[in-house]
Amino acid sequence: MDVQRLSLYPLTLQAGPENLTTSSVATLLAISHGLEDAVIRHRLRGTFYAGFQRFSAFLPQVNRFARLAVRCGDVVVFGVPDAPTLAIPNVTYVELSPDAPLAREWFIVFDRPELAAALLTREIGATDDMLTTFGRGRYYQGVLSFDPALVTAAQTALARALARTASAKPDASAAPPAPYQTFLQIFSRSLEKRNRQLAALYQTLDRRAQSLERLNQVIKTLMSRVAWEEAASQSEATGRGGVEGEGMQSTAEAMLKQTTLTVLCSDVQGFTTLSATRPAQPLMQDLNHYLDILATTVYQNLGDVDKFLGDGMLAFFQRPAAALQAALEMQRRIAAFNAQQVARLRDPFPTRVSLATGPCLIARVGSRDRQEVTILGDTVNMASRLQALSQVGGVLLDETTYQACQPLEATAMSVKVRGKAGVQSVYQITPGVV
Repeated sequence: MDVQRLSLYPLTLQAGPENLTTSSVATLLAISHGLEDAVIRHRLRGTFYAGFQRFSAFLPQVNRFARLAVRCGDVVVFGVPDAPTLAIPNVTYVELSPDAPLAREWFIVFDRPELAAALLTREIGATDDMLTTFGRGRYYQGVLSFDPALVTAAQTALARALARTASAKPDASAAPPAPYQTFLQIFSRSLEKRNRQLAALYQTLDRRAQSLERLNQVIKTLMSRVAWEEAASQSEATGRGGVEGEGMQSTAEAMLKQTTLTVLCSDVQGFTTLSATRPAQPLMQDLNHYLDILATTVYQNLGDVDKFLGDGMLAFFQRPAAALQAALEMQRRIAAFNAQQVARLRDPFPTRVSLATGPCLIARVGSRDRQEVTILGDTVNMASRLQALSQVGGVLLDETTYQACQPLEATAMSVKVRGKAGVQSVYQITPGVV
């Protein structure tokens, strides 16, 4: 049978009730790593078949599979060629067409007397905007089987589709159980680690909820309940039949509050050119992922996002140190994101970030039909203009932020800022330091 028409999933109908039925991505990853590590640890020789669906999903596993190929001597990786592959000794790549049945299947087949195992699953659903990330946003059904007959059937089907000779398997009656025990140990540890991660995620979400509550209290402090009630009563009093703009003016006055904040401003260098020359849909998917990284970093450091400005973001913090921590983490995460973009042959988003600290107006502004809370003032303007002067991958700080975050390694500079008289002292944290 042609490999482009082959499907291993029908073999799961032969699996008995003693086989593990699974659909969790976390469990599938734990099984996959357990089987790989068992082969590596016990130096089992044989052909290791692995279906990754897409080669971009294989790239993060290159080092692991390089070790695996040394141990077993023959690794065959299946996937849709959506990313370049690396030449690895003893690793053969089988390119699948996007409509091939195996392109929807996540599988591992290894058939030796010491360890005979087949993980056979099929993707049963996925969100369109998550298809480029292995496992995320996907749903699977399948089985893990150690049934010698099923495993041999899977290996034989793959070998025939690739015009290979299926390797003969010696008598397994005297095969030691050690590889199976190794798999079970690794698998159980992976699940325990997953449980710890879920517990940590719960704690993170709980902290996030507490953070949101604190930020909510900050906003209530800046715009008191009396102000809200006064604005509501004035709105009711003036009504839509009143003088145009009269109610809006009094409401805006009631919503106005001045406080000291640290403002973070970010922007992607050259995004206008990208948006004019790249297909809109994949570019917007990448941009949304990128902005999610930025916003998540702000929230994790007890800041808040004021608004997204196309490819840019405006955020604010109560403490300069928290803002600086967020800016540094942001650039580190963007660097990792950009590396992944390059590996996927997608465009990176080189980013400039700036911080400025000073008095800001937090106000409710807009029309009668649509209003929003936003930050205004010279500090916001300063952050925006410093962002244009910052190095890509670095963070540029004004004097106030720099002094508030001591001790801090940064390069002092004097720059001319539009709208400011004379030169301004600023401090650049270079990409190498970030």
